[in-house]
Amino acid sequence: MDLQQINPELLNKWKEKGDLIAIWKCNKCSKKLLFYKENLFIDNISLAWVHNHQYCDKCEKKIKGIHPKKKVQILRINRLLEIYEPEEYYI
Repeated sequence: MDLQQINPELLNKWKEKGDLIAIWKCNKCSKKLLFYKENLFIDNISLAWVHNHQYCDKCEKKIKGIHPKKKVQILRINRLLEIYEPEEYYI
């Protein structure tokens, strides 16, 4: 992301919180993540992550077709007995 595309007032507001090392943007939803300078080890991990990722977790799951698990409806026991119990037990 070019720094020229960011509003200067917004950039100054972000810089007040600390030293920025990277601003990452999702290519699909335009979500922005800010990475601030902490220590050399964490900074290197952050920069490697920024370099290797194009999409946020939510968009990546949508692209790969991974959907959240849906709750399975459990039929009541009486209804299950009506469906699966043989009729000879009702005599």
